[in-house]
Order: sequence, then structure tokens, then C-alpha cells
Amino acid sequence: MTVETAGIYWDFSKLAVTAQIRTALLACAQEAELSGWRAKLFAGAVVNPSERRAATHIAERGSGAADNVAAAAIGQAAMRAVVETVRSEDVTDVLHIGIGGSALGPALLLDAIGRDGDGPRCHIVANIDGEALARAIAACDPLRTRIIIVSKTFTTTETMTNAGTALDWLAAAGVGDPRSRTIAVTAAPDKATAWGAGAVLP
Repeated sequence: MTVETAGIYWDFSKLAVTAQIRTALLACAQEAELSGWRAKLFAGAVVNPSERRAATHIAERGSGAADNVAAAAIGQAAMRAVVETVRSEDVTDVLHIGIGGSALGPALLLDAIGRDGDGPRCHIVANIDGEALARAIAACDPLRTRIIIVSKTFTTTETMTNAGTALDWLAAAGVGDPRSRTIAVTAAPDKATAWGAGAVLP
């Protein structure tokens, strides 16, 4: 069983998926109204009913509702500006603090594209266990480290606890305003700004 679409050749012959299973899966997709939900996704309609939100991640690739694509472009420009600022400074390490998807996505990206290059070293901390953070900061110079705090609500207990510990580490090393060394990535930019993050990205 093979399919070729959008310039991609899919070979399902190595999987334990028979024509009968494929037919059942397609029937399940039809019963779940997959094509309708896909159309809503690309139109920017609400597809997350529990939060009454659209799933706008496809806008990051330039697809979907025009206003979402425009907002994504603004966010990408802001991110580029922050990255250029960090890379222009004497920063050797970036400590990324998040949990769940706020850590798994960046970890996957680092594994996919590698950690080599001329930029800062990246350390991802996703565990409330203090040992995880202790291991990460042991490899960092506190005077040359920036901290990225990723939390949709900017209230996630594990993330904010680790962030507080990391800020204490900076302060103990003589950093005068530790929060100015942070970059918040959040859907609650007002909270991050009030908290005192050095930069805030949506």
C-alpha cells in the first residue's frame, strides 16, 4: 500500500496496516467529521472547545486565517529581534525552563537540528526535581546566561518554581537585576510584564 501526494511518497507496506484496517480508519475519520474539523482549523475557527480557542499554530507556517498569519509574522519578528539581541551579547548559555509541551518542543528541535554552532549552549529544564536544574546550571556561567521561561499562563507551579530558583542563582552570583536576564514566552504577556521579565514573547 503506497500513496503519493504533495510530492511525498508514503509506503505503508512495512506497517501492520492492511487494506481492511485502512478502510476502517478512513471510516472512523469520516464519522468524526475530520474534514470539517480540518477546514475549521485552517479557517481559524474554534477547535479547542474546552478553552474556546482556535489552534493557530499553522499560521507559523503562513497557512490559515489571514489575521492569524499576520499575528504570527509579528511574533516571529519579535522573536528574531530577541534572538539577535542575545546573540549580540556575551551570552554563552541559555537556560530554557518549561514543562510538558513547553519543554518537549524545544528539546525535539535541538535533537533534530543539533546543538552545534556558534550560538549559546542550550539547557532545557522540565523537572521540578531540583537535581535537574542543579545539573543544568552547573554547566553555566551565571554572568553570561539568559533564562527563557515558557508557560502559557505564566503561573505553572513547576516552571515558576524553577524560574525562582534560577533567579536566586543569578542573584547569588552578583547579577543585579536577575529578572532583566529573562525572556518570557507566554499567552499571558501582561503577567510576564508585571512580573518583570526582560523580554516577553507571545
